Amino acid sequence: MRRIGHISLLVLLLVAAGRCQDDLADYPIKEEQCENFGECLTECVKKLPPNRQFTEILDCSDACAVTHCKEVVVDDPTLGLGSTSKPPSFGGKKAPPSFGSNAPPNQQWGGQAGAASVQPALDENLLPGGGPNEMQKTSVGTMMFNPKDMPVGRSIDKYGEYGRDELELLKQVIRKGDVIVDAGSMYGHTALGLRSVVGDEGAIYAFEPQRILHQILCSNFAINGAFNCHCRQTKQEALGQKGGEIVVPALDIEQEGCHGCTALDAANYLGETVKMTTVDDLNLPKLRLLKADVEGMEIDIVKGAVKTIQYAMFKPALYVRAHYNPEDNTLSLKTQELARFIKGLNYDMYWHFVRLYYEDNFYSNAENEFGEDTVLYILAVPHVEGSSIEGLDPVEVPPL
Repeated sequence: MRRIGHISLLVLLLVAAGRCQDDLADYPIKEEQCENFGECLTECVKKLPPNRQFTEILDCSDACAVTHCKEVVVDDPTLGLGSTSKPPSFGGKKAPPSFGSNAPPNQQWGGQAGAASVQPALDENLLPGGGPNEMQKTSVGTMMFNPKDMPVGRSIDKYGEYGRDELELLKQVIRKGDVIVDAGSMYGHTALGLRSVVGDEGAIYAFEPQRILHQILCSNFAINGAFNCHCRQTKQEALGQKGGEIVVPALDIEQEGCHGCTALDAANYLGETVKMTTVDDLNLPKLRLLKADVEGMEIDIVKGAVKTIQYAMFKPALYVRAHYNPEDNTLSLKTQELARFIKGLNYDMYWHFVRLYYEDNFYSNAENEFGEDTVLYILAVPHVEGSSIEGLDPVEVPPL
């Protein structure tokens, strides 16, 4: 698999799912049944110019859904999809999808975490007081962060940005008025980078269960006047497979390391207890994008979004972190299970590498601390026969 250094325009249609309900928690389920939807969509897309934008295809999809679909009551809320059955799993076998000839680089956060940064005045710390956090002007607004955090905080500190490849890709998936769920939001860099795209008509629901990171997240939304970004509740909240509570291990912000790499596990008993909810409980029938970077809990969040995926007005795109062992280039068992589960929901999946260093970074800092390191994600889009995404390699799920 090759690492993608630039993002081509998406040429895949995120179809209106054809299943809409006013209240995901109520039954009977109301489903939109469509007649000649595909023919309408094909004719509409043919009329678009060759250099059409992805959002123009979405407009065709929405228009055809209005004229060729009607709402009916469905007796079987699972629609025959067997939502109560166990999700597929790789089991104990090591049979991950192949990464091709170019294996992803070893994800080591290079350089000395305590080394001084030689940067222009643009990176001046706007937060006096001598605490562990700093505040600087960045590519997505003024942000508070911890420079001891690797790699996100360190990248913001040295380069004034993080995850540019991610933002460039996701901006092609969403448009004005859309709703986004950002699970594992950390400092809110993704939400701040996408808020202008969804606009005041849209909304971004950001979840960060680590209390200290949650406080920084809410501060960053307030500092930037990001009123369409929702920092969930006054107390931090986690997303998972079902509602309840979960214990989040305490974060030592004075230590250098990956502050966002704390795994949430039911076995945790030391830390802070926070509320856990599900995407389905949010009741977001217009959800367009679900992003999850939550240290192995991505599968739980997707399982907790099945009703929304099946019955929402638009079948949302999924952008989820893929975890793997760089030494033998194999996916973690949880990521293997995640890929199989997403495939079972009738999605097409693609690998997406996000670089940590860009030569033309916001601070024009030529010192590359991260080398060729990347972070790996899976982009999942609703399956459309014969369609593909240019510039991204498909995820080939191996047989059991």
